[in-house]
Amino acid sequence: MKLLLIAASNFTGGAQKILINLNDIFNSSGFESRIIFLKGEKNWEGKNFQTLENKNILSKIIELRKIINQFEPDVVISTPTHINIFVIIVRMFTKCKPKLVIRQATHYSYEKKNNVGFTSYYLSLLAAKWLYQKSDKVISLTDSMQKDLIENIINISEKTVVLKNPTINEKEYKSRQNIDLISDRIEIKRLVYIGRLSKQKNIPLLCSVMRNLKDKGCSIHLDIYGQGDYEYLVRNEIEQSNINATIHGFVDKPFENLTSNDLLLLVSKYEGSPNVIIESMYNYIPFIATDCPGGPKDIINESEFGVLSKNDESSIVSNILSITENGYSVDMLKRAKIESLKYNYSSAGQTYIDKVLEIK
Repeated sequence: MKLLLIAASNFTGGAQKILINLNDIFNSSGFESRIIFLKGEKNWEGKNFQTLENKNILSKIIELRKIINQFEPDVVISTPTHINIFVIIVRMFTKCKPKLVIRQATHYSYEKKNNVGFTSYYLSLLAAKWLYQKSDKVISLTDSMQKDLIENIINISEKTVVLKNPTINEKEYKSRQNIDLISDRIEIKRLVYIGRLSKQKNIPLLCSVMRNLKDKGCSIHLDIYGQGDYEYLVRNEIEQSNINATIHGFVDKPFENLTSNDLLLLVSKYEGSPNVIIESMYNYIPFIATDCPGGPKDIINESEFGVLSKNDESSIVSNILSITENGYSVDMLKRAKIESLKYNYSSAGQTYIDKVLEIK
């Protein structure tokens, strides 16, 4: 069985990582699987990877159409939103007609409403309502994202399915300290942010939180692992407001630099199924995630597996101060570790394989 996975770019990100994981899982399970990136660095070329050279949309349509006709996949899986729409259109012009599975990586309605103008939002909504119906299966990452899709895009609930991301490859992680040897509360010594420095990740709010902590006399340090368009904003805050933070840029395996004495922060405007939260759960890393549209609430089941905060500055600061003063629950870390195993290769990966075989 042949599978073709299609993503926006090979630049580092959550969606790209999950497709690479899926590609590994499919190939190791006896499928013939390849990934096509519509843009990115050409040095990423490999046996199962290809990056399109053409820059304009028409050239990409022609090139991708050619690839699909030559490879003749049984199933195409695409992500994120704009690539889903692009691939649906391309399939209309291919001789080969593979089954099409589109992976909705974020809250569609919230994502579009916050990234495009009023007119563009409603035009894209109409396009999605028409085009998404032409897919064979739509994957949502959480129950709330599936509900958003059914209410706003796809009125055929049978076409949608909720699948957990195969995020955890247990071979990639070094063994952690024995959490059983730690007392009931663990001391927090550092704040950590891992991810893109972008509008979606609400970097201005992160800066405001650090200013507020400084004003309240809390000198805890923030280490930032990531890069992006909003890096200049953080650097300005460090220089002008003297917030206690260090930017490390992109780091390939940031969790190797973390311990259970770190408190990870996720303050996004909206999310899909944030890998950073699942990886924190697996690695016994305490965290605070804001209750934004998307996955955090579903993943941590309110506050069973991590601390869920209101998405505003005062609530986040209050939670940080409470945890730095009183410590973080070790029982919560243990529960989170067990829950994270639902997102490993063997569990989540096998579910993906089962669903692919169903639509064949």
